[in-house]
Amino acid sequence: MADLTRDELLNRYAAGERNFRLADLSLLDLSLTDLSGADFTGADLAGASLSGATLRDAIFNAAVLTGANLRAAILQGAALNAADLNRANLSDADLSEARLAIADLVEANLTAARLREADATGANFTRAVLRRVDFYRANLAEAVFIEADLALAAFSFAHLFQVNLNMAHMPESSLEDANLAQADLVMADFSQSHLRRSNLAEANLRLVNLSGADLRHADLTGANLTLADLSGADFRDAILERANLTRAEVLGADFSGALLRGARLAMVDTATMRHADLHEVITEAAQVELSISQ
Repeated sequence: MADLTRDELLNRYAAGERNFRLADLSLLDLSLTDLSGADFTGADLAGASLSGATLRDAIFNAAVLTGANLRAAILQGAALNAADLNRANLSDADLSEARLAIADLVEANLTAARLREADATGANFTRAVLRRVDFYRANLAEAVFIEADLALAAFSFAHLFQVNLNMAHMPESSLEDANLAQADLVMADFSQSHLRRSNLAEANLRLVNLSGADLRHADLTGANLTLADLSGADFRDAILERANLTRAEVLGADFSGALLRGARLAMVDTATMRHADLHEVITEAAQVELSISQ
């Protein structure tokens, strides 16, 4: 049972109180309220409704928001570090410049949410719905997006160093100028996505779907693209030095001006690659077993 009723909390807030740390506010209806700057550190807001609430610079560090409704809430600059947002509804919410380091957002709904310049370092978005989310310049280093739905999401200039996007669904997503160095992208779907000038150096793209993707000027130095679907992808002026393309599907992919020095192309039908300079690539079948094991 909640420690406070809606009216009691709002009256205290109106009187200038901001400290609601560790309060039990579970299942409380706080929709359309303005609680900007309030401190809910460690509070229990499980199942609470904060739909349409204004929560600028509010503090929810280590708070429990499991199953909470934060649809269209304004959380600009809010602190949600280590918060439990498992299965929470954050669709259409504004989390610009919010701090969500190591937050738990497993199976949360963030459809069309805005996380521009947010810091979600190490956050867990496993199986979350993030369609059309705006992550412009967000810090997502080491975040986990396993099996997340990121279709049409925008990651321009985002920092995704060592991010885990295994089996993520993100067709037609925008990742121009994003840093995905050393990212784990096994079996992710990037079909028709925009990755111009992105940094994918040393990334694991095994079995990834990049069909029809735009990777012009992208850096894939040392990337693992074994068994990847690269059909129809645009690699013009991309850097693929030492990249491993063993058994990749390259039908119709354009490699005009791409640097392929030292790239492994064992068991690849190089005749289907468009405009590729294959003078310094490795194509010997002897490389196959080694390449696939990496």
